[in-house]
Amino acid sequence: MFRNKLNYRNNKSVAIIILLLSMGILISIIFGINLYQPVINNTKGYKDQKNDLVEIQKNIIPTEIWNDSYSTTETDRGYDIILDGNYIYTVGDTYHSSLSDYNIIVLKHNKSGFQINYTTWNTSLFDFGKGIAVDSNHNIYVVGYTQGGGEEDILLIKFDSNLNQLWNKTYNFSNEEKGKDIVIDQNDNIYLVGNTYNQSLSQDVALVMKLDSNGDSIWNKSIYFNNNNHDGEEIELCGDFLYITGKAIQLVSSSYDIYLAKLDPDKNLIWNQSWGGSLSDQVYGLAVDESQNIYITGGSSSFSLSKDAFILKYNSLGNKIWNLTFGGADVDIGRDIIVDASNYIYIAGSSEDIDSKLIFNDPFIAKFYPNGSKLWNFTWKGFSQGSITAITLDSEVNMYFVSNIQISTDQDIYVYKYKVGTPPPTTTNPIPGFEITWLLVSFSIFIGFMAILSRKKLNLEFS
Repeated sequence: MFRNKLNYRNNKSVAIIILLLSMGILISIIFGINLYQPVINNTKGYKDQKNDLVEIQKNIIPTEIWNDSYSTTETDRGYDIILDGNYIYTVGDTYHSSLSDYNIIVLKHNKSGFQINYTTWNTSLFDFGKGIAVDSNHNIYVVGYTQGGGEEDILLIKFDSNLNQLWNKTYNFSNEEKGKDIVIDQNDNIYLVGNTYNQSLSQDVALVMKLDSNGDSIWNKSIYFNNNNHDGEEIELCGDFLYITGKAIQLVSSSYDIYLAKLDPDKNLIWNQSWGGSLSDQVYGLAVDESQNIYITGGSSSFSLSKDAFILKYNSLGNKIWNLTFGGADVDIGRDIIVDASNYIYIAGSSEDIDSKLIFNDPFIAKFYPNGSKLWNFTWKGFSQGSITAITLDSEVNMYFVSNIQISTDQDIYVYKYKVGTPPPTTTNPIPGFEITWLLVSFSIFIGFMAILSRKKLNLEFS
């Protein structure tokens, strides 16, 4: 049994051991860091909640395949994008100053970036296109709102795949309605979300409508909680369940909170949740994965000195799994969010950049692991104003997104295709270089003791 102690006859032995161990640890740290150091690419580094710069590896940075623009001499804006086979459809609006009028515009591209067709739609007054969807027969549906009747009404237009109009319908419940988003189920039933004024409540409420493929009403439902004004912004369908999100406007403070609601196929409310702080928090994007986890993005003013982008994740029971905010010193807003088949999360939006007292807005895209850890972010600079408003993915994880870009005086619609790189495998090791560090430390200790023993400066006493 070993019970006595090490007896050192030469103090130099101790010094040699300490020196060797120190050198080993130093070498281990240097080599451990160098072997695992990510490669910094030419991109803006966002700061996460711990204010650590997020660095990007070259093999996972998205690569541009093509871009195409729609430009007039006036303001052109895109709001939503959708894929149908080999085609990409984008909806937005375009302004005509001579008529003081906004018209709806729909663009059609193939996957090679060629603009095949486009169409505009207008009445005598303002018309806005906000959401777009496609049915099983490749018909295109556009939702928005129009003032053609003198007041704002929800507008739904159906086009064939060549963008020929099949019909259009308006929906009016009071004196002001807006359509914001649209989804279509496997039976080609149509679901719309927006807002209307409820005269009996004397307040704005979110409105959900279910229509058949001819645009005829099956049911509608108002959504409101706690006597606050509500606005419906986004809608998603997963299985038989509908998920709706929007803003709840506090009657006293006029600040915004975010709500999330789940409905069954018969429009019954299953649950609702709210999120926000003391200031305004607004939602712009909603996504649902195959396990019915729900993801929300937008802009929050409640948890920093400026407005930050955020992501909320809920499970199918309405329990919040996690939330995060991120951004720089200025305004950052998430405008859309999508989840791929591996549950990686993509958000897109705009990031404010103040340079020499000039304020610029730069479009950005960020990708996150399923647990909310940031994988990369990518920012476009050089525009006076820019924002990505909608994003989608194909089965090969190519990104397609629509962005509103202002280079000089007017704003133009840009449609992009980017190839997404393969992310590195996840690891349970939380410390980069951990294994190699301790391997080198152990090796240094072994060499130190062997050197001492070889010089016979160490006497070990056993009994």
